[in-house]
Amino acid sequence: TNADIQSGIMADSLRVGGSLFLRETIVKGGEFWLILASIKGNLDIQNSIISAAFQADRVSIGGSLIIHKSEIKSKNALTLTGADIKGQCSIRNSYINSKIILDAAKIGSNFFLNDCTISAPPQITGAVLDGALDLSGSRLSGLNLAGATIRGELRLALSKDRSVEWNEGSHLI
Repeated sequence: TNADIQSGIMADSLRVGGSLFLRETIVKGGEFWLILASIKGNLDIQNSIISAAFQADRVSIGGSLIIHKSEIKSKNALTLTGADIKGQCSIRNSYINSKIILDAAKIGSNFFLNDCTISAPPQITGAVLDGALDLSGSRLSGLNLAGATIRGELRLALSKDRSVEWNEGSHLI
């Protein structure tokens, strides 16, 4: 919490017995890797700036993934391919200048992608969401849900003024 990390975080296969908090943290350069990490609680990123390649493929999160009021400014995608998130995935009031990839991910509750700006279409292909997918208030340049299973609602708006804003040329797949 409240750290300025200049050379990235390489934490592949990390084991955390509780939650992992990155609040008011800046990660510049290098990589931010949590590949095959196991976090018993939440992965909680708030009020942070991550300018590193963010990869958390096959991460296991016993609680929720929370990214609030943060900027992900990596040239590469924010990847959570094959992630197993027992709770919800909540990305709110954030800016992501790359693609979010959740291919074959499992989310045990709702996936909230609210009030975000994402410069490339999120790719949630083959994912299984045990709850709703709520995109209300976000600005997207497309969305790829090919082969995904959403066991709850697909919400594109909570109200008329909180609908998804699609960039010109956007595609919903």
